Amino acid sequence: MSDALGRLANPVVFGILDGLTTLLGVLLSEARYPGLILHTAIAVSVAGAVGMGFGQWLSSAEGHLLRVAKALAIGASTACGSILPALPYAALPLGWARPASAAIFLALGCLISLVRAGECGFKRSAAETFGAMAAVFIAVYASQLLTPGGM
Repeated sequence: MSDALGRLANPVVFGILDGLTTLLGVLLSEARYPGLILHTAIAVSVAGAVGMGFGQWLSSAEGHLLRVAKALAIGASTACGSILPALPYAALPLGWARPASAAIFLALGCLISLVRAGECGFKRSAAETFGAMAAVFIAVYASQLLTPGGM
């Protein structure tokens, strides 16, 4: 991986995972109202992308061009992670939207694993990535169970 791409790998991984975890909260909290999922996901995606992008830009002390590149990478990655799994709810019946959304989650998890594979090998990267995603799912699901009016 070239040095420039290597420097963008961290913000891309961070952004996609942040978007996925945020959307997971939307999917679980809006499960009873599937018509709201895409609308809510778009709002969360825009807020997350802008917030993560500016957070990266403000927290970086690197040169201007790299600061901007990392901010754009994390913002775009956050948007992709938080909107792509919600798209099936706009185009498919609910019975098909849920498995399609899950397939997109898995595909993005594989993408994260591939990006990280250079650091530790694909098997370890996939185990860590999907372990982290499972932990997030459990935490979000538990929070929905404990929240009044939740699942």
